[in-house]
Amino acid sequence: MYITGCSTSTEREHELDEEAKREETCASAYSKRDFEVALRLCEALANQGNPDGQFRLGEMHYFALGTMRDYQEAANWYRQAADQGIVQAQEQLGVLYENGEGVVQNFAEAAKWYREAVLAGSHEAQNNLAVMFELGRGLPQNMEQAVNLYRDSAEGGNVKGHYNLARMYDSGEGVAEDTAEAIRLYTIAAQGGLAESQFMLAVKYETGQGVPRDDVSALKWYRQAAEHGHIRSGILLGWRYREGDLVPRDQIKSFAYFNLAAALGSEKAKHGLNLLTPTLSDEEIGKGQLYSKTVWQRYQANKINMNQ
Repeated sequence: MYITGCSTSTEREHELDEEAKREETCASAYSKRDFEVALRLCEALANQGNPDGQFRLGEMHYFALGTMRDYQEAANWYRQAADQGIVQAQEQLGVLYENGEGVVQNFAEAAKWYREAVLAGSHEAQNNLAVMFELGRGLPQNMEQAVNLYRDSAEGGNVKGHYNLARMYDSGEGVAEDTAEAIRLYTIAAQGGLAESQFMLAVKYETGQGVPRDDVSALKWYRQAAEHGHIRSGILLGWRYREGDLVPRDQIKSFAYFNLAAALGSEKAKHGLNLLTPTLSDEEIGKGQLYSKTVWQRYQANKINMNQ
């Protein structure tokens, strides 16, 4: 009996060691952004019931990493990982239900999964649940609860929490209006790479709301926002460089920022590009395309940094 028991224990230990190794190779390929390899490794792991493999497989289907985007498949794997307690999967499952991606839109179900993740200590989920309370989605509207959750999220270092708490102080909803505190929080979120906060900070500096008017700082934050994927900032810079408004007139940069916003799907940016292009020489178009590549590379680098 002793020998049999020892053998079974040893075999189980060996199985656990092998699973840990497979999990490590899946995670390693994923972190190296070798998604073709990661897809194969993580899928094998997920099919064996491993929650880490299930979550990463959900991510790859959701973000189209190494495979075609498939929200239903992402929902399937996120759910399996969430049921096993993977907090990030609970967050993402909440997002899918909130947006109706791969599942029937259901705000109450989204709030349920956000709550699960909040109980596990997720600062991202605190922000998302706060949004549900602020808008009354799947929960009774409660501005005080929204502010408390935004504050908890911000204190946990979440840039979206900083931004949304800044909005509340800016508007005086759920909390006493405090422009100085709003600017402080916008700045933290902007420095953390959040495009929406970078845009808001740019507007504040351009208009002198809560800060001394400063066109240099405004331009800096508009550029940062555009290069973090904020379409409105890209269009704004396109027009301003074209007209010489706030910045020296520069048709090459105008072309580049219109081009970036157009690549992100903006019809208004495409219209601006169509108006600008006939006024440029072939040489200027060539320079504009070259500068567009530089701006696009910055956007891609910022996108990767924000997703890490």
